[in-house]
Amino acid sequence: MKFLAGLCFLALSFSAMARERVSFFYSGVEGWGNSYYACDYVQDQTERVLEMFGATEVMVYCTGGIDMNRFPSPVSVQAYFELPVLNGSEIPQTVKFVGDSLSPNCGLNTTIVRSLLPKFTNVKVVKKSDACAFYSSNFSYEFLVTK
Repeated sequence: MKFLAGLCFLALSFSAMARERVSFFYSGVEGWGNSYYACDYVQDQTERVLEMFGATEVMVYCTGGIDMNRFPSPVSVQAYFELPVLNGSEIPQTVKFVGDSLSPNCGLNTTIVRSLLPKFTNVKVVKKSDACAFYSSNFSYEFLVTK
């Protein structure tokens, strides 16, 4: 029985080791003030970018942020995922990621993209506008994604 349990643990360890992991921290300092976000929103945005890049088996964890039981704080994010498996016959697609003009969340979204992008060799930045000097700054990316 112990042997079987050890074998299961070993198999799970190897499958967990094959996963990619990215961690990042977002303090929310933009322009003249601070921006804080709920972890649910940060997790959703991170998952959205990962799926846009072709990741599968996505799991995102967040701590900090806006919480009803304590003062707002910066967020800390850990994302686990599988990279897309390419066989060479895929056709790259143009994908746009643009901030909402009413609530662009420029600093957060560009931090997410900049943190994840190095893991994805299947994603090329075609155009970008990602200078977030102020809270109201907007961002836009155009990617060529092969998945």
